[in-house]
Order: sequence, then C-alpha cells, then structure tokens
Amino acid sequence: MEAMLSWRNRALPARLGLSASLGLLMSLGLLTSLGSCAFAELRPIGLELTPGEAGELLPDHGSPVILRFNTRMEEIETQQILSVTSPGEPVEGDLQWKGNALYFTPLGGWKAGSRYTLALSGQVYAADGRELRLAEYIPFYAVARPPLPRVLSCSPPDGASAGVSLEAGLSLTLNFSEPMDRRSTEAGFTLEGVSDKEFCWEEDDRILRIVPRKSLSPWSVYRWSLEDALSREGAPLVESFSALFVTGADRVIPRVTELFPMIRSVPPDTGEGNAAVIPWVGTGAGLERGLGSGQGIGIRFNKPMDRDSLLRAVRIEPSLSGRAEVLTDTTMVFIPDRDGEGDTAYTLTVSADTRDRSGLTLGEDHIAFFTPDIPLLGITGISLNGILLPSGGGEALSCRIPMEDSYKGILEIALSFSLPFSREAAVEAALAISLDPWFPGLLTPVSLKAAAWSSSVLEMEWDGVVPGEIPEVHYYRLSVPGGKTGITNGLGSTMKESRIIYIEAAKP
Repeated sequence: MEAMLSWRNRALPARLGLSASLGLLMSLGLLTSLGSCAFAELRPIGLELTPGEAGELLPDHGSPVILRFNTRMEEIETQQILSVTSPGEPVEGDLQWKGNALYFTPLGGWKAGSRYTLALSGQVYAADGRELRLAEYIPFYAVARPPLPRVLSCSPPDGASAGVSLEAGLSLTLNFSEPMDRRSTEAGFTLEGVSDKEFCWEEDDRILRIVPRKSLSPWSVYRWSLEDALSREGAPLVESFSALFVTGADRVIPRVTELFPMIRSVPPDTGEGNAAVIPWVGTGAGLERGLGSGQGIGIRFNKPMDRDSLLRAVRIEPSLSGRAEVLTDTTMVFIPDRDGEGDTAYTLTVSADTRDRSGLTLGEDHIAFFTPDIPLLGITGISLNGILLPSGGGEALSCRIPMEDSYKGILEIALSFSLPFSREAAVEAALAISLDPWFPGLLTPVSLKAAAWSSSVLEMEWDGVVPGEIPEVHYYRLSVPGGKTGITNGLGSTMKESRIIYIEAAKP
C-alpha cells in the first residue's frame, strides 16, 4: 500500500538530504513497517519570473509581471514579498492568482521607456510546508526602451590642467546625452580628496557642474569617476566614466613687486552719504626713508592674491603691530597701530606662506628695511627769566630770582622745541613738564602760575621758587619727559629720551 504524505513543519530545513530525511522519519515512527511506503516532497520550490532578466522589455502597457511557481503557495504571504517601483516611487497594481502563478498588473498601465524594478525580498512557503527565501531585484522596461545616457564630454578634459578654485578657473563640467536623475548621479559621482562640493545643474539636467567649496591643492592630480547614474527615465549609463585633471594651470609664482608709503584720502562729501568711504593712495615716496607719521605701508603683488592670506602676511621688527586691509586683488595696506621711531631701522617681512588665489605661495620671505621719516623732537633753546642759556645740558644753569616777598620769587622758563605742536599736544606737553625742588630737601614745592605757546616756544611761569646764597645753594629740577610715554608734538614726533635740567636759584 502506498501512503502519500504531506506535512508542514517549518522547523525542517528546506534542502534536507533524502537519507537524512528518511532517518528522521524513521526515528519519529512515521515508517511503521517494511511492507508500507511513505513519500515526502523534498524537491526545491521552482520559480519562473516575467521579466526574468535585467533590462527585459514587457511588450504592452498592460503586460503583467508574473511569478510562476511549480507548486501551490501560501498566497497572502507570497503577495507580501513582491513590490514594483519606478525611480523614486512605488507602482500600484492589482494582484491575482491563476493556479500557481501570481500576476501583478499596474493600475493605469506602464509608461513607455520608464525604468522599473521588480523586487522580491523575504521568505515564502508552499502549501506542503516547503520554504523559499528570495532576494531578487530585476530592472525592466515596458513598451519601449529609453536611450541609454552617456557622458558626451567633460571639462577639463581627461589629463588636462586646471586651476584650484572657481575664481582661478576651475570648472568641472559633465555634459550628458539625456536629462539625468539628480539623486543617482550625485550619489554616483566621486572626486578623490574632495568631500565638500556643490552640484549645479543646467540645461534641463543635461549639464552638471561640480564646484569644490574649498580651493584644491596646487600641482596635484585629482581623479574622479561616475558610476550607477541613471537618466531621468531610469536608464543606466552606457558605461561608468572616469578621468583626471592636474591643478597646474597656474604656473606664475606670486611675488611682491612694490612697497610704498600710503595715506588716507577722504573723497569729497556729495551729500549722498558716501563720505565714509576712505581709500588709501600712495604718497609717491619710497618706503626706505619715506614713511611718515600716520601713514600705512602699501604692498603690491604681481597677481591676484588670497584675501585671508593677506590679512596675516606682514610682520615688522622691532615689534610694530598693526592691521591689514585689502584694497584690490593685487594690493594691500598694512596700518601700524602707532608711528615708528624716527631713529630706528625696521625690518618688514611678507611671509613665505602668503598665497595667491590658486594656492601658490611666495615660497620664501620677502624682506625689506626702512627707517620712518619722522624727525625726533628736541629742545633747541632755553631761557630763564629772559636770559638765553645753553641747552646742551650736562651742568646746572644759574638764574637770579626776582623776589615777590621776603624769601620766594618767580621763575620764568621758555623752552624752544625743534618742531611745532598740534593744539591738543601743546596742552598735554605743558601739563607733563614739571619743576621740582631738588636740593636741599627742605625746599617747599613750587606751582605753575601760567603757561603759553608762541609758535614752537613754550613759556611757563613758576611761583614759589626760593633762592639761595653761598654757602647754601638751592637747586630745582626741570623735567621734560621723553621716550614712548613722553611728550609728543601730535604730528608723530617724540623725544628720544627725557631731558633733565638742573637750575640754581640765586638771589638778585
């Protein structure tokens, strides 16, 4: 007697060998005698697909996608693993079983020339318990195949030279034969060493420009490739495309061509609010001996330079700090925070790392020497109570003091300076100069009674001076502060050092 056996045991492997299966059945007591036979269906589940291979063409707008099994299947579970998509969205359709075949018919029909993908992903079961795991992805077309896109040209051409930035002439451009799908094309493009880039589409998505957001390295080889890109209709590239270019288009090394003093030039106020624009213009003098008070140092290059690089390109020693302004693509001005000293030689260095827009650097420091054209302020003459005395210093000056009362008198001091003063600087200088008792220590302080300027001459009247007589001599100290913190004429000139003048106050 023959017994036809069918079971559903999903824990049983789908591809269990015959001998192993019979041994298992015997151990379960399912074969009870030598005179009876039992048959289990152990063959794999067969499946035939339409479309059956990538790129297949369905002939009509309503041609179905078909899954033909060689056995009866669990229908609901089988339907759940099937999907059909077109680029970017799922395709809705009707599902229908005809015997052991599952038909998928699109609602509204297929679009001619569009690329579709049949996806089967998951595990299905036959009615007799066998199982089949599927992972199939088949692209196909209906009615007509679209033209396959190809890269018609690229710029720069394969192996050509290019700049390193958009400003320097870099334009990586791809020309396609068909409108392209943006997402797949951008995802399939690779430019070695460049991750931060912008995609710009033109001409109905037939032209793609790739713009790196940062400058590339000069004198370097860059390779790029395009793979797995689709046309707007879903057709793949005829073949992947790759090329390279060299950032060697710019062969001119940047250099400093001129250093010169500059002054601010305020344009006339036209009444339209444009007077705030303050450009810088050259003075016509050379830098070596021509840099005046309040002036900047103009630096001109032989080609357009990188703006950020210029802002940190200059240093001056001994230390003279300042800021940089970019005037044009080839010219900058360095503006010192203060005037240099007129008797000091300075070294100006334009850094070797200063680069042009192509990324090329100077390669070595550009060094120049200059001494500011700012004369030192000096005292050229001194008079005490109307008597002109030598101003060279080194010894005490003697002066007879007219008496206001029994023991105190007036001392009039006139100081002649080598340069004129501005109004504000004149006031500050008068307040900075002091007259103090020096010897003996018991002398009382004096006070400034009046001060007046006549051209470059400062006249001061001091009250409370006590004259002495031999053997008791009285000395007063006149202090004129100099150096960096001393008096200035307001026009850039300072005294190199302080002047101390000792005055012997004597009785009439």
